[in-house]
Amino acid sequence: MNKALTSLLALVAIAVAFIAINILSMHTMRGVRMDLTSDKLYTLSPGTHRIAKSLDEPVTLKLYFSEKQVDELPSFKTYGQRVKELLREYAAMSGGKIRLEMIDPEPFTQAEDDATAAGLVGAATGRGQDRLYFGIVGTGATDQQQVLPFLDPKNEQFLEYDLSRMIYLLSNPKKKSIGVMSWLPLDGGQPNPMMRQMPQPWQILVQLREYFNVRMVEPDAADIPSDIAVLMIVHPKQMSEQTQYAIDQFVLRGGRVLLFVDPLCDMDVPPGVNPMQAMGMPKNSDLPKLLSAWGVELIPEMVAGDRRTAVRVNVGSQNAPRAADYVIWMNVGAQTGNLSKTDQVTGNLQSMLLASAGVLRKKEGATTSIEPLIETTTESMLIPVANVSFMPDPDKLIRDFISTDAKQLLAARITGKVRTAFPGGRPPIAPPPAAPEGGEAPGGALLKQDSAPPAADGPTLDPAQLTESKDDVNIIVVTDCDMLADRFWITEDRFLGQIPMGYRKMSDNGDFVIGAVDQLSGSSDLLSLRARGLAARPFELVEKIRREANQRYQQSAQKLQDSLQQTETQIAELQRQRGEGASSDFILSPEQQAALEEFNKKRLDIRRELRDVQHQLSSDIEGLGTRIKFLNIAMMPAVVALVAVGLGVYRGRQRTMDRARSARG
Repeated sequence: MNKALTSLLALVAIAVAFIAINILSMHTMRGVRMDLTSDKLYTLSPGTHRIAKSLDEPVTLKLYFSEKQVDELPSFKTYGQRVKELLREYAAMSGGKIRLEMIDPEPFTQAEDDATAAGLVGAATGRGQDRLYFGIVGTGATDQQQVLPFLDPKNEQFLEYDLSRMIYLLSNPKKKSIGVMSWLPLDGGQPNPMMRQMPQPWQILVQLREYFNVRMVEPDAADIPSDIAVLMIVHPKQMSEQTQYAIDQFVLRGGRVLLFVDPLCDMDVPPGVNPMQAMGMPKNSDLPKLLSAWGVELIPEMVAGDRRTAVRVNVGSQNAPRAADYVIWMNVGAQTGNLSKTDQVTGNLQSMLLASAGVLRKKEGATTSIEPLIETTTESMLIPVANVSFMPDPDKLIRDFISTDAKQLLAARITGKVRTAFPGGRPPIAPPPAAPEGGEAPGGALLKQDSAPPAADGPTLDPAQLTESKDDVNIIVVTDCDMLADRFWITEDRFLGQIPMGYRKMSDNGDFVIGAVDQLSGSSDLLSLRARGLAARPFELVEKIRREANQRYQQSAQKLQDSLQQTETQIAELQRQRGEGASSDFILSPEQQAALEEFNKKRLDIRRELRDVQHQLSSDIEGLGTRIKFLNIAMMPAVVALVAVGLGVYRGRQRTMDRARSARG
C-alpha cells in the first residue's frame, strides 16, 4: 500500500513539475525556436543579424493587430503570435535600436484611423463593419516610412524577407548609384499603338529603384559617369564601338558590370510592331569583342535545352488541352544542382526561371577565372535558334532531344586581370547614314545635294586610355534577358481575390538581380536578406518517373502520326492512279481497302500502347505514393512500437536481475 501511495505521489509530482516547467518556459524562453526543416527555412539569415546589429539610428516598428477579431480565426491568431515572437527577436538582436509597438486598432478608435492613414488594409470579418487589421508600419530617424499593408498567413515563408527588407530600407536612406543601359523597355518605353494601356515599367526596375539610385544610361553613350559603381547592361543589340569602348574603360578603371545577353529574346518586340511580325526579326544580342577580352564567348545561334528542368506548359487544342515539357524553358534550382552553392549571389537561392537561354564557354587561352553561377543539368543539349524561333512544338523538341551528358554554362562570374578590347585606341565615330539626294538626314537636318557624310577615320590615340585593369575585374554575365520580364518571376497577389496586395515572387529571378547588383557594389547584407528560400519541395523521383513515361508516350504518339501520314500518302497515290476524272463517290479498290484495314489495325495497336503507357505512368506514381504513405503511416509507428517493446523487455530483464541480486544479497 505504501508502494502504491508512493507511486501515486510520484506521478502527481511529475505532472505538477511538467506543468510548472511549461509555464516557466513560456515566460523565460519566449521566442526560442528549433528549426528542423532541411533547408532551415525559418532560421534567420546572417544578413538579418548584420542589419539588426549595425543600425546607426533607431527604427520603430508598429504592429497593428486586431486581437478580438482573430478569436474565431485560428490561423491568424497563431500567425500573429509568430509575428510578435519574430519582432521580439529583431529587437533583441538590435541592442535596442529596433523599437516595437504593439497596437490593437479597435473599431472607431484613433488607432484604427492611424492604421488606415498609414495605408494598412482592413479585411472584412463578416461581423458588421468590423475590420481585421494585421500589418506593420515602420519609421526611421528621418521620418521615412515603409508599410506592410497586410500579413497573410499563406505567405509566412516570406515574413523574414518582408521585415528585413523594411528595416534595410529604413536604415539606408542614401542609396547607391547604379547605371542601367537597356535595349528592352524596362522603364515602360514609348506607347505602343497595338496596346490599349500605357506601358508600365518592369517590376525588376521598380524594385531596383527601391534599393538603389538608378540612372538610365543611353544605349549610345560615349562615356559612363564616374559616380556609377555598377552598370547593368540588358540585351545590347548592335552596340556602337564607341559605347563598347566606354564600357571597356569603365571596367578597366574598376567599374563592375552585370551583363544580360540573349541568343533569342522573346521580349524583344519593337514599339508599334505586331508581335507576330516581330517573330521574324532578329532577337539576339551579344558583345563578342568585350566578352572575348574578358575570356568568354556566347555560342552563336544556339540555345540551351534541359529535359530535367523543363517547365510544364499547356499544349493541345482548346477543347483538349494537355501539359508537355518545354525544354528551352528551364526551372533551374538548388535541388537539381543548377545554382552555385559557393557564390554569394546564388548560394541561398532556390529556383529561377529561364527562357531560351544561351550558352557561354571559356575562350581558349583566357587568363581570367570563370566561375559558374547557373548551369543546366547533364540532361541537356544545344538547340539551333532556327528550330525554336517561330512557334516551336514542345512535343517535337522532346522527340528530337539527344542529351549531351554534360552541363551547359548559363551564367558566370568573371574575375581576374584583363586587357583592353581596343589595343589600337579609341574607335572612330561612325558616320551618320546617308540620306537620299535633297532629302533629310536621320536627325532631321536637310542635306545639300553636293554634301557628303564625313568619312570615318581610323582609331585615335587617347592619352587617358587604360590598357589593363589595375585590380581584378568583377563581371557577371547571364545568357537570358527574358528572365527579367514580370511573367517569369512575379504574380500579382490579391487578398481574398479582391484586395490588391502588390506582387509575390514565383521564382528567385528578382532576388538574383538585386543580390548581384548589391554584391557587385560591395555590400553583402542585402544579398543574404533577399535570398530566402521558397517552401516548395518538388518530389524529384515522381518527376523522374513522369518524364520517362512522358518520353515513351511521345515516341508512341510519333509512331501513330508516322503511320497516319504513310497510309494517307498511299491512299492519295492509289487515287491518283485511278485517274483525275474519277468520281469522288468511288468504291475503294482492294489495295485501298487493305491499306485502310492495315492502318486501322496499327492505330488500334498504338492507341492500346498509349493507354498502357499512361496506365503505367499512373501506376508508377500511385505505387510510389502508396509506399511513401506506408512508410509514414505504418513503418514509423512500427519502429516506435518496436523501440518501446525493446525498452520494455530491457527494463524487465534489468528488474529481474536486480531482484536476483537482492535475493542473493
